[in-house]
Amino acid sequence: MKTKGKILQKLQRKQTLRNSQIFLGLIVVLPLIVYSIAVLYKTFPPPLAKNNATVTIPDEEKYVQGQIIVKYKDTLSDTVINEHLQPLNAHIKKRIEGINYIVVTVPPGQEKTVLETLSHDPLISSVGLDHIYHLQFTPNDAFFSNQWAFENTGQSIKGKSGVKQADIGLKAAWDVTKGNGVKVGVIDSGIGMNHPDLQGKVGLLKIFAGSSIDDRHGHGTHVAGIIAANTDNGEGVSGICPGCELLIAKSIGDEGSGNESTLSEAIIWSADNGAKVINLSEASGAKSQFLDDAVAYAWNKGAVIVASAGNNNLNKLYYPAASPHAIAVGATDNTDKKATFSNFGTWVHVTAPGDQIYSTLPTQPYDLQPLKNLSFTYDYLSGTSMSAPVVSGVVALIWASQYGTSNTAVVERLFSTADKIPGTGQYWTYGRINAAKAVGTTATTPTVLPTLPPTPIAPTFFCIRNGPGGCQTQN
Repeated sequence: MKTKGKILQKLQRKQTLRNSQIFLGLIVVLPLIVYSIAVLYKTFPPPLAKNNATVTIPDEEKYVQGQIIVKYKDTLSDTVINEHLQPLNAHIKKRIEGINYIVVTVPPGQEKTVLETLSHDPLISSVGLDHIYHLQFTPNDAFFSNQWAFENTGQSIKGKSGVKQADIGLKAAWDVTKGNGVKVGVIDSGIGMNHPDLQGKVGLLKIFAGSSIDDRHGHGTHVAGIIAANTDNGEGVSGICPGCELLIAKSIGDEGSGNESTLSEAIIWSADNGAKVINLSEASGAKSQFLDDAVAYAWNKGAVIVASAGNNNLNKLYYPAASPHAIAVGATDNTDKKATFSNFGTWVHVTAPGDQIYSTLPTQPYDLQPLKNLSFTYDYLSGTSMSAPVVSGVVALIWASQYGTSNTAVVERLFSTADKIPGTGQYWTYGRINAAKAVGTTATTPTVLPTLPPTPIAPTFFCIRNGPGGCQTQN
């Protein structure tokens, strides 16, 4: 028994000694561990704390596989950001200068998982998918040579008789101005460089999608012609703003779609190069803070952004038309009725002719030609993609008039002079645009609508939208 007791005492002494050694070891090592964690956190913060970053994950929308869009709250170097993203097998693909967003490459199929993880990261301000945007057209195979949208005498368009003066009153507007060099950004599928009615119209161009500025789809050439085709040259069609200069940004591929990041880059490029009007004839049902910020950037640079409301015959917000700083445009036919395809609702600001619009098309093979049995050089297309450039052309004319003092003044003038045709207040808020009234050719003074209040984003910020999808403070 004594021997057994001595053994137990010996074991207890050893255990006590061992515990003391462990305790002393912890005293020495623990500060080193804490210091190491602090250093690591400073250079490579883990995504732990909850955060209210904006997240956009509309399951029904298509997006680019293998990449997302991220905005950090603070300015960090590429090295630090790549270290931060490394545990997610993600890294920087490119930066979007001007609004400090980053396109991030992630493992294909893991876009939403990575997005969800980063949404809780205290370093992140905004994360979203890189949504794909589609051109908003409803083409058909008709061919007529009459631009009823500019002067509607009641002529028949594809067997449908029009209504006199269901047009934008363009001829009277030309008595005041034809554009006087106003720069208009056309962000689309490029332009038919050899088209006789577009020669000398392009002041600057840049490729964001595809390998050539040449329009192999057809859509961009049609839009460009509506805005600024050569006029009074005895050939082809007239443009709404024949004195305008076009800035062509190809952000839509030859197949007719493009992604959110290149679209936003093109918006920023257009604004940085002096565009006073930016036409966006593409749309998606996906809301994006990233795209909203790009549109806001252009607005704060002094541009007016015009966008097609979409061709789904729905009362649903489509972007970028529903962005707080964009003018949303619906479409009407030659009887001043809502075009059957046009999206609608009070979120749509104005409407313009968009059904059976005759304009320029490429002179060589293009994607839409065999698909829709269209002609080369000129033909009709329908869609809010066509009504948006009608508005862009009129906005450019306002810029060149006495009312072109600021983008706020131009937008207010466009809205306050719109004709309140049937459907106003239901399908769109202000009515069908009227170029003649907008540039001041009528003796009648239009009813001026109340000035929309500014929001806190910047002193020059003008909130176009007060209803659904309205202006909000941004990071």
